[in-house]
Amino acid sequence: MTIYPINKTCSHCHCSKPLEEFPISIRHSSGRRNKCKQCTNAYDREYNKTPKRQEIRGLLCYKCNTALGLFEDSAVVLLKAAGYIFTNISLPKVS
Repeated sequence: MTIYPINKTCSHCHCSKPLEEFPISIRHSSGRRNKCKQCTNAYDREYNKTPKRQEIRGLLCYKCNTALGLFEDSAVVLLKAAGYIFTNISLPKVS
């Protein structure tokens, strides 16, 4: 019978935290990542760069940075996507 620890030490901040504070991962033998959620969220920020010159424009989260790349850094494409969302969702009625 394998006994799993209740706490784990974060490899980044070196704090001992409950297992629930670590993201689930099938790649790690413990079933949890080595960085706690707080450190993972802080680390998952990415530099947003220009597509061709790779100049840093700012710091974004992974999802936002990926979305901008998928929109090909085009305001026109982004506005079309926003228009699609606004025409296809139910907005709450204002009294």
